[in-house]
Order: sequence, then structure tokens, then C-alpha cells
Amino acid sequence: MDTTTNQVPGAELSGENARTIENEMKSSISANEASSNRREMTPLKKAKELLASSNVKLSEQMQGLKVILGVTISSGLIVTIALIVSIYQGDPEVLPHGGCSTATPHCSTICAETLKKGGNAVDASIAATFCIGVVNPHHSGIGGGGFMLVHNHKSMENTAFDFRETAPRAAHPSIYENNPKLSIKGPYSVAVPGEVKGMEAAHKEFGRLSWSEVVMPAVKLARNGFVASESFVKNMEMVQDESAEFLAAFTPDGKIPPVGEIMYRKDLANALETIANEGADAFYNGSLSLEIVKATKKFISLEDLREYSVIKRDTVSTTYGDHAVLSIAPPSGGVILLSILNILNGYHFGPADQHSPKTYFKLIEAFKYAYAQRGSLGDPSDREFREKIMNSTNYFLSHEAAKTIREKINSMNYTSDYNISRYMPSSVFREDKGTAHVSVIDNDELMVSVTTTINTWFGSHLLTKSGILLNNEMDDFSTSKHLNYFDIPPSQVNDIKPGKRPQSSVVPAIVHSLRAPCDLRLTIGGTNGSKIPSGIAEVLINILSFKMDLQTAVNVPRLHNQLFTNMTEYETNFNETIVKALSRMGQNMVKQKKAINIVQFVAKNYSAITAVSDHRKGNYSTVY
Repeated sequence: MDTTTNQVPGAELSGENARTIENEMKSSISANEASSNRREMTPLKKAKELLASSNVKLSEQMQGLKVILGVTISSGLIVTIALIVSIYQGDPEVLPHGGCSTATPHCSTICAETLKKGGNAVDASIAATFCIGVVNPHHSGIGGGGFMLVHNHKSMENTAFDFRETAPRAAHPSIYENNPKLSIKGPYSVAVPGEVKGMEAAHKEFGRLSWSEVVMPAVKLARNGFVASESFVKNMEMVQDESAEFLAAFTPDGKIPPVGEIMYRKDLANALETIANEGADAFYNGSLSLEIVKATKKFISLEDLREYSVIKRDTVSTTYGDHAVLSIAPPSGGVILLSILNILNGYHFGPADQHSPKTYFKLIEAFKYAYAQRGSLGDPSDREFREKIMNSTNYFLSHEAAKTIREKINSMNYTSDYNISRYMPSSVFREDKGTAHVSVIDNDELMVSVTTTINTWFGSHLLTKSGILLNNEMDDFSTSKHLNYFDIPPSQVNDIKPGKRPQSSVVPAIVHSLRAPCDLRLTIGGTNGSKIPSGIAEVLINILSFKMDLQTAVNVPRLHNQLFTNMTEYETNFNETIVKALSRMGQNMVKQKKAINIVQFVAKNYSAITAVSDHRKGNYSTVY
């Protein structure tokens, strides 16, 4: 990145500036020498004058001596200039080359090691994503899918990969009409996985290392062992009544390991090694694909797997203050995040506003209006609803919509009565708890935000012979004859059709300054299903409006409201004075002992890189 117009202490001088200084120093040195010649007789000057006065002809040896003396003087001059330039610059500041933020120390380390080996941010994010599937199988894995946003900050080019799971050919709403639980667990809950093809597609376009080099670290981890995390152990305790076959994949002796014990997933290591050697074809048209068909009792067919494709999506954006915020178009949840920020941007919050209950009233109402839009969003590949989805996306990200919503919020006079008719029609979907996020920035200004999921904890609870845990993304679709989790009628836009992708809450995002290209920019994302957009929005407001330092912006307690639950959840230690004031304003405040959401990001400000992970899930991030 060209930083010549934004010089910072410790940064290298541009070539033009260095040449200017060097020429000035040469002129200064020449002038000093001329002045010195007038004032004193140096040994060299005296020798020259004696030779001239004696009219002595220089011998060939003296000519040689003259050359040597000339070279010596020139060399000394160059060294002097170099020393002066060095003094002028000062010692160069040693800054990180890249940063990684994941939810596990193993995967943050693998991410950083990939960068150290010469890989770029895409290589590192792929390596970290495969790692997460090994150590946190309850959240993510190659049996799921997700979204990746790649931003080249030098060229300002954006690339969005949609590797969301798709409904198989055999999928039909009638399957779930009489038994909606079939979409939550078992073979009929599994949609065609997209993660492996998604990673391969991103690698083919951006990767610097070989495919094998980015997959093998996860293979070695699964085979040689890794430390059981607190998150994994707690989630295993929730499913300890599962079948012996299921438990054996994670606990060979049938006992849940204590936190810190070494675990192995050798079957999965073999599957990943096959993928490392043969590419994604092994998963979609090879031995691993046959295992998936068998595990789902042919609900997913070989044709479904062979025909799966990664989709390049448009990016969507809005502005918040003097920063651009980018995310991925539907079926990702990016529009929800951007709508929240689009609404709140008109309030021009500053640091003092973080202490006012009125600020949080506006924030909660913005959440409600943004989440109300989900009923208008879905997979734009569904031709029946494509126009509606695109029109809704464009409208809700417009200044006109934001202004209209702010006027409605202002007209409430800080009094909320939970009148749903005040908000747009919508539906809300079940929370996809099983989610993982990776943020990476490399030294070449490539920024990656990738979020993957298997939907709920441990997905479908189905494993293939090779230990691949399959998703339960069919539950993210709407079923026409059943109310959803929050007793709200389902959305036709998100109904089940073969080859269709369900609406998602996943929000990979990139933020960069519109004022100066080298000013604060970051890659950010989160986990915990439908609560992801609100969490990311709060962290960005903490940074960009309230001017909190980066770690504090993540650490402070958060709140959440998605309209149809008729409650505003808030975390322990949230300011009780503000909570009481919001209650008086009509907000139904409900304290949550557990984390509402998890947010992770990597930020770069000029040359300084900071990787930030959420203390709610372990604070695992690294720079190198």
C-alpha cells in the first residue's frame, strides 16, 4: 500500500523523499568541503599544491593513487549519506505482518503458521477453517457450509463465496408437515454440504500455497491429538445420552474427557488427508461421497453431491460515519447487519452517547426494524421470489428506508408497547448455534472474513464412516403448516425447494475507512445464529462511534432484540441504571447468564495489526 501521503513515525521513506534528502546532503557536504578548503590546509590539499608548484608530472603510480583516493572519498561519502539517512529515519518499527482471530488456540496458531510459511490470508483462513472442524465439531466442519468474503484493500476488489448447504432433490415440504422434528435431527435434516468445495473454490482463485499445504495441518492435528476445549466438553455433556456410536467418534472409551485432555480424531484425519491429496472431488464424487449417501439413507444422492456448486454472490454495503461496511448479499444475513447500521448512522452517535438510555432505546428499535426484514429475504436463485428479494435488499439499504425508520423511532417518544404492526411483516428462523468464524489480514492487504456452520450443536447428530459430522440445515427452511420456533408464521420466500439454499444469519463483514485508505480497516464476524448481526453492529458502534479501544469494544456487555420474542436480552454486568431506564421505556428486559453472541475480528490501522477474540469464548487470536 502506498503510504507516502500518510507518513507515520518509523515508516520507511518513499524512494522520492530519500533521493531528495540524499541530494540535499550531497549539496551540503560539497559546500562544507569548499568552505573548509578556504579555511585550512589539509594534507591532501598541501600535497596537490606542492606537486603543482613543482610542475611535477604525475607518474602512472600517482594516477593509480588518485583513482584509489577518489574511490575512497566516494565510498566515504556514500557511507556518510547512509548514516545520516539512518539517523534521520530512526530505527525501523517492527510491526506484525498479519493477524488471525479464531475461537481456538490451535486454529489461531495454524492460521499464523500458514502466513509465516508464505501463505496469504485466504490460505490461512482455509487452514484455520479445516482446523475448527477438527477441534470444535459441535460448531463447524466439512459436513456443513458457509460464506467467505475476500477484500483486496489495494485494489478495493471484493469477492464473495456462497458455499451454503442446499436442499437435495428428495427434499419436499410434505416430509416435515406431520413431523417437523425431522428437520432437526436424523437423515432428513441434512442438506448437501458446501464447505469443502467452498474452500477449494477460494483456494483456486486466491491461494498461494498448495492445496495440500493448507489442509494437512488439520490432518496432523486430528491424527496427533489436540486439547479438549471447555466449549467442546460442555457441549458433549449436553449430548451424553446419544448413541454409543455417536459418542465413540469423540470419546473412544465412552467417557466425556475433562477439559485439557488430549483427544484424537483419527478417522477424520484419514478423510481430511484424502481431501488433501485428491481435492474436493474426493468429497463430492469419490469414496467420501458414498459414505454421505449411506449416512443419510439416500436422502442425499450422488447426483446431489456431484451437482453442488459454489456461487459467487454480489457484495452489499452501507456507510457508517466515515467508514464503508461490506457484507454478502442474501441468503447471508449481511443485509440485517447493514440495515441496523444504516438506520443508526443518522443519529451520529459520539462517545458521550454510550452512557445514555436513549441511545440504547434507539439501538433496540433499530434491531427490531432490521430483524423484521428477514421475511423478505432468502435465496435469490429461487426465480419465484428473486425480484422480491432483490427489491427488499435494495430498499432496506437505502437512505430513504433508514430515514423513514428513524422517523418512526423518533415518533415513539422513547416508549415501546410491542405493537408488531408498527414493524414490517417478517418471520424469524431457528438459531444456528453450531457456527464458527475466522478473520485474517495478511501483509499484502488481503482481508478475509469467513463464517461456517453445521446449524445447531452437532448438526444432524449423524456421522459418516470417516467421522464426518453432517449438518441439519434443512431446519433453516420454513415449513408451511407449522409456526416457527417463535410462533410466527413461516415465510414463503424461504420455503423448501430442491437445490435451494436456506436463509442464513451468517454475516462475514469487512470495514474500511472512506477518509484515508490506510486508516482503520478490519475483517469481522460472529457466531450464535440469529444473534450474530446485532452483536457485530454493537461492536462496530463501540469502535466507530463510542471510540472504545478494540478489545474493550468486544468485552463490554451486549444486548439483543429480534422483535418476535418480545424481549430484550442483556448480558450480566450490563449497566443496571440503563437497564432500569429501558424497562421504564417499555422494553421487556431479560438478563442472560450466557453469552448472547461471540464477535471476532482483525484490525489494521496504517501498519499496526491487532487481532481480537471474544473473551466469551476464550480470547484466542494471534499476530506475527
